Amino acid sequence: MSFEGTKLPFNKLLSYYEIQYAGLKPSGTFHWEDTEGKAFDNEVTINTIDFGVMPDSIVRTAALTIPWTGNALGADEVVGTWINGENEGDAQAAITIETGATALIVPLNKIEKVGAGPGKIYLERRFSPALMEATGAGGYGAGVYRAKSKDVIFK
Repeated sequence: MSFEGTKLPFNKLLSYYEIQYAGLKPSGTFHWEDTEGKAFDNEVTINTIDFGVMPDSIVRTAALTIPWTGNALGADEVVGTWINGENEGDAQAAITIETGATALIVPLNKIEKVGAGPGKIYLERRFSPALMEATGAGGYGAGVYRAKSKDVIFK
């Protein structure tokens, strides 16, 4: 398995190939050859995302709306957030798959579980279209972009 000519290491524990770049690489092609030498090529696109305007202090008594900059959510995309306070085990997650969305909501029953004090919010966008070329066993490919985390105070 290679991406743009670079051989990818295989993560045996999680059973996938992965490559990360420090900067944005907006698209590229994965190349894979089976044991019989048949080649399969699939292109992946990275769709960017960043936090929209949000307060630096987050109340834990109401649902939290996290707007983003970048395109509205398209088909075959998911946006996820992870919120983490300073307490052990208080991390919470939420996602949206709603085509056209420009924000996601962390419901009250999740935000209220985050401890008061300093914390971080993470935001990630994943695009995983159907493969153009695949074996009979199928496969999966995705372009993932993670925004820089946001430091907040949970009140």
